[in-house]
Amino acid sequence: MDANCPSCLNLFSPGPLTIPHILSCSHTLCSACLLHPGLLQCPVLSCQAPIPRQSMDMFPVNCYLLGEVMVRQAKVRKVEDLQEQLCVNLFEDKSAVSRVSCEEALFKSREQSAQNLKRL
Repeated sequence: MDANCPSCLNLFSPGPLTIPHILSCSHTLCSACLLHPGLLQCPVLSCQAPIPRQSMDMFPVNCYLLGEVMVRQAKVRKVEDLQEQLCVNLFEDKSAVSRVSCEEALFKSREQSAQNLKRL
């Protein structure tokens, strides 16, 4: 399941412009793309379904996809919190690691977590 809008490629989230909405063709777009005046048909290449100009309320929220994204984000936050706590604990034990190397390792770990989230 793709957690990105196929039109703008932004990650779906509970934010006001990134909520996933289901089109009549069953594809999902974010709120921002549905509000874009130039979008007249579904942007998925194999689909030609028109997007009617109607209220945002007429497009149901893809609650399943939104829930999946929120769970993934929570997992990433939990991992980042654990990594940060580990870094703090290691820094307190001055013989274990220098603060610079700990911060570098934490940054690389966060970068990897963000890449993993994009792949999920």
